[in-house]
Amino acid sequence: MKRGGFVLLLALVWAGAAVRAEIEGGVADDPRGRQAARAIEEGVRTSEDRLRILETARLEARRWGLSNAAEGPVQAARAPGNAWVNLGPSSANFETNGVTYHKVDSGRPRTILVHPTNPDVVYLATSGGGVWKTFDATAAIDATNGPHWMPITETLGSLSIGAIAMSPGNPDSLLLGLGDPFDVQVPGFFHSDDGGATWQGPVVLSGTYPGFLPLTATSVREIAYDATGDVVLAATDVGLFRSVEGGVGTGWSLLDVDVAHNPQIFWSVARVGEQVWVATSQDGIDGSGKV
Repeated sequence: MKRGGFVLLLALVWAGAAVRAEIEGGVADDPRGRQAARAIEEGVRTSEDRLRILETARLEARRWGLSNAAEGPVQAARAPGNAWVNLGPSSANFETNGVTYHKVDSGRPRTILVHPTNPDVVYLATSGGGVWKTFDATAAIDATNGPHWMPITETLGSLSIGAIAMSPGNPDSLLLGLGDPFDVQVPGFFHSDDGGATWQGPVVLSGTYPGFLPLTATSVREIAYDATGDVVLAATDVGLFRSVEGGVGTGWSLLDVDVAHNPQIFWSVARVGEQVWVATSQDGIDGSGKV
């Protein structure tokens, strides 16, 4: 089964559901319907197209001096006036979501990570503004002061973040998966050993189900470690991937967990204890939800 046809079929179903919701019950926010409508209007990008866009953006960042050979972080200037300030993208003149409004923002918060021994160190991953880090999260907040946030993923080529996780054995070891589930999907999985100062990657998560063409993940929804930090599971839009190397490198395998061997769209994964895990998915053929 070709992935383009599979995605377009889901797009048609979701777009139809979104239109019915508007007609029957007034305007209702349906992020999957919005995503599907965009796919119908703009066409379906293949995973190769998305990876090419990511690499082009990374080259442009280097070209304009936003990154260096060591992939060091971009230092953000302090923004005066409020405790909470816009996190970017600062160059946007407007946003469009059904209607056009003149605002700039980073999109929905995806994940918040707090350092286990230093509560001043906090990471905030967003759907459209990358990952931000603060070293003074507990600073007093008033009308003009508060925590200072700096962007740490400006050099990766995409600000669409799907998930971020911290190793249980080393708080400075981070795993980052690109691709917001509802808006911008893009391949790419990164690793940092210095708290996000530098990143290694991207690794492309891809695999094959029996009888299907190879699939490439363009949205990482959740990342979960085991207690040792060696085994990592990543829930993605094409399946559940597993690493036994702490998520570092290319040694990821796609798990065929469905008894019917159908492709699965995974939304979440969590470790229960020992090597017992729970994950949620949608069947890639009939859309049924599974645990």
